[in-house]
Amino acid sequence: MNQPVSKQHVFLYSPEIERYSYPPEHPFKPDRARMTRDILLSHGLLSGEGRSEQACLPAERDVLEKFHTSRYLDVLIAAQAGKTGVEDLEMGLGTTDCPVFSGMYEYAALACGATLAGAELILSGQAKAVILQYAPGRKHFHLGDGNQYLIPSISEELELIKLYGATTLALTLHCENLEPKSIEEISNNLQSQLGVPVIDPLGQGVSSLIPLIREYIGKA
Repeated sequence: MNQPVSKQHVFLYSPEIERYSYPPEHPFKPDRARMTRDILLSHGLLSGEGRSEQACLPAERDVLEKFHTSRYLDVLIAAQAGKTGVEDLEMGLGTTDCPVFSGMYEYAALACGATLAGAELILSGQAKAVILQYAPGRKHFHLGDGNQYLIPSISEELELIKLYGATTLALTLHCENLEPKSIEEISNNLQSQLGVPVIDPLGQGVSSLIPLIREYIGKA
């Protein structure tokens, strides 16, 4: 597991993420992480006192098995090598939501490692502010074991982050399962309910986050 750093402002990123990509028709684009980093670099927000960029390491197999069954992980590895079967579909693989692609296991392990690193920074009290992604159209976790697990409400997540001493600067919307015409209304309702800016990165880009980050850094 990654060791938290002592800097106050941290951007979690690994160039390794650029090696992987979903099929072209899939809305999830790992390259957006690089684009976000480029924007932050161009505004000078990743350098200077109290700012750092932390490279994330892939989550180890024993850590992944705390969330997924060993069999599910084995099927992931086999599927990315072209060895697929009925069991894949039973586990939700090979669907439009979760397509099979080369390197998907390594990509998932890297993304999980970044998630754990961010959680460590919050739990240790080193993260004082976060920008949280939220998927209002997703109600359950599907971990490949045939069961569904209810996702906590977004207000509960924000309250938990607050209890650990961090401020949520903004929400970015993951628009999976949302009708395009409903996104603006959902965004406005969430902003009114939660009292934080809500941004649709695909529709609006991420440039509007820059003033929020600048203002926070200026006050910290």
